[in-house]
Amino acid sequence: NNRNLTETKSHHHTPLFLFPMHFIYSQARTMPMPSPEYSIIDNKELSQFELRDMGPDANLLSFATYALQGNIYSIPHVETDPARRGEGFADLLMEGILDFCEVSDRRIMPICSFAREHMHLRPHRQHLQA
Repeated sequence: NNRNLTETKSHHHTPLFLFPMHFIYSQARTMPMPSPEYSIIDNKELSQFELRDMGPDANLLSFATYALQGNIYSIPHVETDPARRGEGFADLLMEGILDFCEVSDRRIMPICSFAREHMHLRPHRQHLQA
């Protein structure tokens, strides 16, 4: 399930969240804090959540594929642009997904190892795990 990050460029989706990085990084591991803003988009056509920058090209930085059954998102795969790995974008995406689940009364089933580890390191989010 290895998608090309550049082929999913899409500008017509409504962002789930728009936020400055410090909003998420206050609870994240110690990583450098980027300055631009990002959005998380539910790309229903590809069944994936996308973290995009707010630049004119809305570059795709990270994505998490999902399958939705009832109110549960199964997350089988999380991937970050190889050139941007190590900058915390996958964690930022997962935090946005969890925030969305919190406000929309949904839960996640983390199937991929990254998503499972993300949940494991955040005991205050365990109530969102299916």
